[in-house]
Amino acid sequence: MGELEGVSVKGTLMLLILARERTDRFLSVGAISKGEEEETFLDSLRFFLRQLRRKVGWGDLAIQVGLHANDLNREAKTILEQAQMSRVKAGSE
Repeated sequence: MGELEGVSVKGTLMLLILARERTDRFLSVGAISKGEEEETFLDSLRFFLRQLRRKVGWGDLAIQVGLHANDLNREAKTILEQAQMSRVKAGSE
């Protein structure tokens, strides 16, 4: 996974998590239909990228989808650790 300009791999994961959370929330309240998920996810990703470029902090981004910054960090860290374990496991086979 390449890096977005100025955003680490962990930061990229956090953006994807935020976009997923926003999309899931829209779906759960009926603001979008099932067929609009992909478009809404991409729109959400652009929404958060614009804010990140304006130097909005991770905590402020997380709050917008009902997450705490610690939860966002923990989820991204878990994904990275799982990916690392998968690579190690694949290398030992």
